[in-house]
Amino acid sequence: MRIPLILFFTLAIPFYGQQAPARYIVELEGAPLGFSAPLSADAPARRAAAERLLRTQAQFAERLAALPGSRITASMTTVINAVAVEISPEAAEELSELPGVVRVYPVVNYRPLMDSAPAVHRAPEAWSAIGGQDRAGEGVKVAILDTCIEVSHPALQDPSMAMPPGYPVVNRPEDVAYTSNKVIVTRNYKRFYGVAGDLTPRPRHPHATQIASVIGGVAHMTPMGPFSGVAPKAWLGNYCIASPDPADDQFRGDVAVKAFDAIGWEWGGRWRTLKDYMHFSATGGWPSRPSTTRWPMAWTSSA
Repeated sequence: MRIPLILFFTLAIPFYGQQAPARYIVELEGAPLGFSAPLSADAPARRAAAERLLRTQAQFAERLAALPGSRITASMTTVINAVAVEISPEAAEELSELPGVVRVYPVVNYRPLMDSAPAVHRAPEAWSAIGGQDRAGEGVKVAILDTCIEVSHPALQDPSMAMPPGYPVVNRPEDVAYTSNKVIVTRNYKRFYGVAGDLTPRPRHPHATQIASVIGGVAHMTPMGPFSGVAPKAWLGNYCIASPDPADDQFRGDVAVKAFDAIGWEWGGRWRTLKDYMHFSATGGWPSRPSTTRWPMAWTSSA
């Protein structure tokens, strides 16, 4: 059974993106696991499908080595069969000519964007419909792709919540310190930027914490008055896709897709309920119209 994955975007229209120099997402032949080996397939079938994709990517890597100044920085197999590539500008035009390449997408940078939570949410009416505010978000998991969440923030403290079985989920054991009974996943992608800075999941910008509070913040008093998120009982996933460089306030598109790929797997492998959501709040732009490209939308069917 496929899990309906719902993405909430807060985007500026029209889209304004800035192409990162000499970085591309290269889509390769072969359907990703979300299409070729869904959860209904048995484990051997999924392993075989994964091995086929990895062979395809290894063959592409051999061909890529012939192009000057090129290297693969990330691999995706769940929501798209693709690799992220850095390459010299003069050789970039040759990427699409390599055998096995379906399409080449320039990497676009994104900036956080959230001015306010729309009043049209009508949260109190929704709370009444489900039996009260203290039930809003029960059993729901929300993945947030953004700057890192400040797990210790007062809006994210709820001692009554219990961490579900199989959690926390982290990249590295030391990152467990950046999870809680409410923030049950912390995936850190800062290292993909290849720049110096704080590589821990510690936030340097409050945007993700602001988003997390609006979505799942608990009811509490602030200096400005009472505050509550829309779904205070929801669990949160913290996917840090921001650069560690303090002077860079953008998200790179290839890093975001790498996070999408992880979420696709975790929804399929761990997040098995019908109540799982993700939120990516940024301003930027797809490399071309979503209606004419597959990769921005592919992960919506990954589970």
